[in-house]
Amino acid sequence: MERAAGSPLPNLFRSFPGGAFPLYHVLADVGEFGPGAEARVIHSSDPLSVDGCLLRLGNRARLLLANFSPRVQYVRVVKPELGRAVRVRRLNERTAIRAMKSPEEFRKDPGSLMTFPGADFEMALLPFEVARVDAA
Repeated sequence: MERAAGSPLPNLFRSFPGGAFPLYHVLADVGEFGPGAEARVIHSSDPLSVDGCLLRLGNRARLLLANFSPRVQYVRVVKPELGRAVRVRRLNERTAIRAMKSPEEFRKDPGSLMTFPGADFEMALLPFEVARVDAA
């Protein structure tokens, strides 16, 4: 979290006094699975642009996808273990301020429901976006 006084270099590092850094949400998404969870490597055709991991614990599964580039990236998820209905919560330029100013409220959001006719699905990731994809 940012210091109560705010960033000492606000022109170089934008943040809100007392606000949560976006990485907090990524770490919390992983931490929700706790001890005993399995992290599986996924295979990206361009891991310097997009990568992620699949978390499993019992019957729960979560895919975390990250776009490391300043461009929109289209991701095709082949044979996911999530089923045909997923909930997607996005952390990107549209949601970051809310996530930083009201982290508890942001974390309560289960994400948008998406359904697919087959097991594979495709989604676009905005620049520097992290998407949390949960089995619905």
